[in-house]
Amino acid sequence: MRSTEFRLGIAFATLALAALLLVPTISNEWRRSTIAGDQFFTLGPRFFPFVAVALMGLFSALLIVSNRRTASRDEPRRPLRAVVAFFVIGAAYVAAFPFWGLLATPFCLGALFFYFGVRRWTTLVLVPIVTTVLMVICFEHVMRIPLP
Repeated sequence: MRSTEFRLGIAFATLALAALLLVPTISNEWRRSTIAGDQFFTLGPRFFPFVAVALMGLFSALLIVSNRRTASRDEPRRPLRAVVAFFVIGAAYVAAFPFWGLLATPFCLGALFFYFGVRRWTTLVLVPIVTTVLMVICFEHVMRIPLP
């Protein structure tokens, strides 16, 4: 009998394979960028989708392998609820992003932390804000990739 984790691993591996086939359709017009008169070479629009697909495939494989190793244990596990919660919070983030922009990011991270058991208010407030600020610094100033 196959468990929910095994099925989720197969489903995400299938999604990763489908995404891997779609990533090459992203335009590769990135050779030179100009921001404030400086010319430089960027990573390109295909880099981060390839990284995301690779991580998705890796984590899917780990989910399948970990299920095989723990298949003999009889402990009940319900990862589906957490996956659904993650996707619902993510969908709310995607829906809020056009209106709030990056201000939606700390709220989404805070909601994820709260759902998954973090209850210290300092962690719920500071970590999402610091993460968003570091993301802006990393993309806007270090890699010179404009954020919306």
